[in-house]
Amino acid sequence: MSKTLLAPLLLISGCFAHIPQHTTAHLNVSWRADYQSAQADAQKLGRPVLVVMIAGDKEGAICLGGDYLRSSALTDARVIRKINEEFVPVWINVRTTPIPRFPFLKDVLVTATVNAENRVTDTFSKNYFLRSVVVSPDGQTLLNPGATNVTVAARKLIFEGDFTYETNDPGSYLGLLEHALRRYTESQQPAL
Repeated sequence: MSKTLLAPLLLISGCFAHIPQHTTAHLNVSWRADYQSAQADAQKLGRPVLVVMIAGDKEGAICLGGDYLRSSALTDARVIRKINEEFVPVWINVRTTPIPRFPFLKDVLVTATVNAENRVTDTFSKNYFLRSVVVSPDGQTLLNPGATNVTVAARKLIFEGDFTYETNDPGSYLGLLEHALRRYTESQQPAL
C-alpha cells in the first residue's frame, strides 16, 4: 500500500475507534416519563432529580454527545445503581420537549438558546445537546453548579478536559452524582 493512502486510512481508523458503541444498558435506569412526574416522585422520596437533557430519544436517534453518555457512563453498573437508589432520573429530548423552567436555566444552557416555550431553538443545540443537571426536589436549587459563562466553560474544558454539564466518563459521572448528593444532604441539615 502506498504511503499516500496509508495516512488517511490510519486517520479514519482512529476516528472509528472513538465512535460510541450502541448499547441498551441505559434503559436499566428507572427513567420517569416527564419532569413533572420526576419532581413529584422526588418530593415524595426526598431525593434530588437527575435531569438528563439530550438532543435525542432514549431508544432512538441521538446526538453524538448523548450517544457517548448513553454508551459510557450510563452503561456502568455503579452509575446505574447510584442513579436508581439515590436520585429520581428523567430523560428530556430537547428536540421534542421544552426544558423545565429552572431559575438557573441560563447557567445550564451555556451557549444554547431557547424560545418562549423553553424549546431549544439554535441549530447546533438541536443537533448536539447534552446536559446532566441535578436539582433539588422543588426544582429551585442547582446541585451540580458548573461554569456560569462560556469563558469559564472554555477554561474548564482546556484545563480540566471536561465541558460543563457534559460529563460522560463513568468515574467523572459518579463524582458529579456524589458531589450533588452531598450538596443536597447538606442543604437538608437544620441550621445551627
